[in-house]
Amino acid sequence: MDLADAHCLCRRRGSAGAQVAPEPAVEPEAEGRAWRIPPILWTGSVSYDLRSHRGGDEGSSLAHLVTGSLGLKTYVYQPWLAVVSGSVGLTNSWSRDSRSAGSALFGTDPSLHEAIRGREQFLTGNASVNVFPQSRFPFEFHVDRADSRINNGLASTFDFQTTSWGMSQRYRPLAGRWNAAAGYEHREQSGAGFRATQDSLTSDFNTSWKHNDATLGASHSRARTQGTDDDSRFTTLVGRHSYVPSTELSVNSTANWTRTQEGAAAAQTDLNVLQFSSVGMMRRGPKLSLTGSARALLLREEFTGTGVDTGGLTLGANYEFTPSCGSRPTAA
Repeated sequence: MDLADAHCLCRRRGSAGAQVAPEPAVEPEAEGRAWRIPPILWTGSVSYDLRSHRGGDEGSSLAHLVTGSLGLKTYVYQPWLAVVSGSVGLTNSWSRDSRSAGSALFGTDPSLHEAIRGREQFLTGNASVNVFPQSRFPFEFHVDRADSRINNGLASTFDFQTTSWGMSQRYRPLAGRWNAAAGYEHREQSGAGFRATQDSLTSDFNTSWKHNDATLGASHSRARTQGTDDDSRFTTLVGRHSYVPSTELSVNSTANWTRTQEGAAAAQTDLNVLQFSSVGMMRRGPKLSLTGSARALLLREEFTGTGVDTGGLTLGANYEFTPSCGSRPTAA
């Protein structure tokens, strides 16, 4: 008997005398913790568009567009954690442009008509993710791509694409006496021979206390066009306050500062505008009401050195007079 046969014999003897340990049972809680695909809500649509344009000497164009879109909405783990939604659309376009077919240069050769026919395919869609949507600090991210060729509201034949993405964050403390929000947005438009971008930042803050409510908002945006000197910036700061101690008295005030900067070489501007307005109303009894308002405007243009300062004040009163008609005699 060699070593291999002896080893096999020992394994058989050992297994005959020993008891096989049973496999541990799967607990029901472990089965419930298994990963599962969350439910998905599907939507879809199919659309057809016919576009016709005629511009006199410019000729005419005809286009057929068929678009199929598919959308979905679901969540990650639980709806309170993250909600995901999105859609995608595929468009087939058949077009014929006869702007040059009837000109003296090209004549009416049928082959030229074939040369200006075209077929295109392009994608559009959007997607968004909402993290902790039901909490005090929800976060949102979105992306969107659109095409002017499937926009029924545009009458122009100029084709361009728009791509944008952005995010926002909100926060509210447990007491709920104030809340804040901030967001960022990037937008890009491109077409035949041009490309423009815009970036914007926004923020808001709101708080309230006894008979008072105050809001402060700020935003900054910058727009640029590739290949040109166009570079514009817009900054604004807005503050609002309201004081309502009772139904008989209310005062609402707003202060707004804006700065507009145009960086084009042909026309550079740097305009600063500061505005303030306040409106109050008071009721004295059921018949008398008093109103008042104050307004101010300060405007400065840095490049030309010009400015405008204006102010105004109004006061008003209204009294409802209803004469007494007395008692009417009763019939005997």
